Amino acid sequence: GGSLFLVFTLMAIVPQAFTRTDPRSCDLSYSAQGPSADAWFGYDVFGCDYFANVVYGARVSMSIGLVTILGVLIIGLLVGALAGYYGGWIDSVLARVTDVFYGLPLILGALVLLSVLTTRGVWQISMALIVFGWMTAMRPVRATVVSVKEADYVQAARALGGSTRRVLSRHILPNAVAPLLVYATIAVGGIIAAEATLSFLGIGLQRPAISWGLQIDAAQNRLRDASHLLLFPSLFLSVAVL
Repeated sequence: GGSLFLVFTLMAIVPQAFTRTDPRSCDLSYSAQGPSADAWFGYDVFGCDYFANVVYGARVSMSIGLVTILGVLIIGLLVGALAGYYGGWIDSVLARVTDVFYGLPLILGALVLLSVLTTRGVWQISMALIVFGWMTAMRPVRATVVSVKEADYVQAARALGGSTRRVLSRHILPNAVAPLLVYATIAVGGIIAAEATLSFLGIGLQRPAISWGLQIDAAQNRLRDASHLLLFPSLFLSVAVL
């Protein structure tokens, strides 16, 4: 799984290493033709090489997945650390705020937020998914901070005059990173799938962007006469998520 993730990451960073064909070089005379020796994945409805389009689709999908998970981890780490360290009314307020966001499904919340935006690119999609996805990362951080803040070495750091910022950054938060990394490896696949779902529903990325979700959306009405248009981006998306 890790090796495949690295392959998709490399595909997103350097798509030229996988294909030298320009994904926007099109010829309508090849429209929707199936796979062949000249075009392994065939052509899309505009006559563009579909293998090149699917490869370049990894860039946007993986970018959104990585940017979103980074934002989710940062917010989850900060909110969880504050709630667990200070406790009391701060913990109660942050817990209630978290519960409110938990009541909003990720896809539905992002759909509503994106529907009011006129431009929907990588940063807008990522921001919408961050806003409605940080809560799950917050809870393991809070639990870890609560269990660690009473440890002897933390008490010793406080007794030696360590500031709250230093105690948190040097002695408590390093212990909260491990469960976050485990969460990140699981959640990034779901975020990539969420982006594809939003694009498929027509509320995510906008053309002329190239992404697996947009390719699946464009192929849904061509299943009978050009099934390869649906097969290949769906296969790449499934493998990336798994």
